[in-house]
Parts: sequence; C-alpha cells; structure tokens
Amino acid sequence: MSWSCVKGGIVIVSLFVGSSALGQSPNADPQPFKPIELFEEAWQLCTNYFYSPTQAPPDWKALQAKYRPIVEKTGSLEEASAAINKMLDELKTSHTHLYTRADWEYYDLLDIFKGAFEDRIEDFFPGGKVTYSNIGIFAQRIREKTFVKCVLDGGPASKAGILTGDEICSVDGKEYDPVKSFIGKTRVIVRIKRKPNAHSVRDIKVVPEKNTAGERYMAAMKASIRTIVDSGFRIGYVHIWSFVGEESYLQLLKDIQSGRIKDADG
Repeated sequence: MSWSCVKGGIVIVSLFVGSSALGQSPNADPQPFKPIELFEEAWQLCTNYFYSPTQAPPDWKALQAKYRPIVEKTGSLEEASAAINKMLDELKTSHTHLYTRADWEYYDLLDIFKGAFEDRIEDFFPGGKVTYSNIGIFAQRIREKTFVKCVLDGGPASKAGILTGDEICSVDGKEYDPVKSFIGKTRVIVRIKRKPNAHSVRDIKVVPEKNTAGERYMAAMKASIRTIVDSGFRIGYVHIWSFVGEESYLQLLKDIQSGRIKDADG
C-alpha cells in the first residue's frame, strides 16, 4: 500500500509494504517475500508522482537499472528496504522513505494518518487500531552506541526512571530494537549506562505497553502539563508530542482555558 500527496510543489511520499504484509505483526509468519514487487511499487510511485520545482527530473530508468539488481540479491525485507531507501535518498528530498513492519515509524505514521487508509486498516488491524508494544522512548545511534533521545511523559520508561541521554546497552540481554525488543513481553530488563564509566551501568525493569501512536502521544501530552514558577511568573508548560488532527488541538485548548494551566501568566 502506498500513499502520496502534493504539498507546496513537492510530492510527499510515505511508502508502506504492499499486499497482506501491511498489517502483519513483526513476529508473524511472513508472507512469501517478493522484493522486486516492493521495489517496482516504490519506483513506479515515485516515477508517477515525484516533482521538485528546483531540480531536473531524475533519470528514472537509470535508477531502476542501478538498484533493481541490488534488490534482486536481497534475502530479507530489511535488506530490500535498505536498498530501496538508498534509491529514494538519491531524490535528495524529505518525507520520502520506505517503512516496513520492522520500523516503529510504520505503525506511528499509519495510525496518525489512518484517515488515508480507512478502507483497509481493519482488514489487518482488529478494530482498526494500529498497535505495537513499546516502552515510550525514542532512541538514536551514535558511533555504534544507542542512546535515549527522548522519553514520553508518563510512559513506561518514564515511570521506570529511564532518562534522556542514557545509553541503552541491551534489552533482555540482546541489542535494542524499537519493535522486536518488546514483542509479546509483559516485562523487560533494560540495561542502561548513565555515565561513561562501568559503575553507572544498571538494570531497569520496564513494563511495555501495547497502544496506538495517537493514544501514546495524547497520554504523554496530558502527563507533561505543569506550571513553572520563575521570578514570580507562572509559566504554563505542555509538551505537544503530536499535533495531527483535531483531538490534540482541542486538548491543548482545554488545558489553557479550563485545565491545569488556566491560571498561568504565560
């Protein structure tokens, strides 16, 4: 399944795995893997819709000839995805990427923009809820190490005491993966290093949650609300983790008009 729209003269393309792989959970038995079909879908979508007002059209035939043989040699969805994304990187534009069920972005984007897929969501996700197990963090790879980039307010990691900047050494003794590390688990042991020395290593028990991006970001938004007093002034603070759709806007309006920050000076 693919989705694209035109905005500001640039085609914004979010690519999702086609056919029945759309809704497969990461640990499900995979459908027969056909990397070339995935490649051709991505290539054809960009050929038909990609546009840039500042650069000449890419040589689509040349890109096809360059990357098709690479994709043909791949043996997994992850390898094919990586090869296809190298082709997409040559477009030198943002918002153009292939996400698969192995990526947390796949679930979050699919849920946040589910209005574009309403006719197919329920075929793959019971009740139309695009969920996956997570602990409410974003991580970043830096020089072969994984660090916590940010922690969702009130989420499992936040409650357990994981902090932004912590190095993630392992999850249940294995390398951290934003999706696979938490599949089917009711509790995980996250080993973190807080400072650049062995004495700062600690194991933290975390209880993963299975929820949608909308539920997760809304809960974090509500949990972030507080009043900061500085020099006699009361500053209302709220972390807006996602501002897509009317629900986030109405919640922010409620917080300001009648909620916990209604009496703030600014």
